[in-house]
Amino acid sequence: MQHLLLVAALAPFLGNAAIVRLFRDVECTDEIQEINVKDNTCASWPKEGWRSYKLMTRGCPGQKITSYPGNVCVYPGIRDSCVDAVESKVGSCHITPGNGGVSHAIGLSLINFCPK
Repeated sequence: MQHLLLVAALAPFLGNAAIVRLFRDVECTDEIQEINVKDNTCASWPKEGWRSYKLMTRGCPGQKITSYPGNVCVYPGIRDSCVDAVESKVGSCHITPGNGGVSHAIGLSLINFCPK
């Protein structure tokens, strides 16, 4: 019973992800697909990229969703968009202005790659 309680208490911190919905346009109306960006990972699909996105579920406290113009999440590097992955940002439309207005990679991390 004690082990079950410990697992239940730690579950929110053992593996989290943010669900992000990607769009072809800057108004978040022409949906491409919804992706699951896991903790400390980089997603680089779909191939055509996206111009805006909505955070559909939040990440862990302190995490940031950062999008990039290239096919990889790199730092230091150019970032298109950087948003706190918090409940208050869920459902808001975020534009990715870099690389001719198209992003090709998105990451979720506790490390702050956002410009000050």
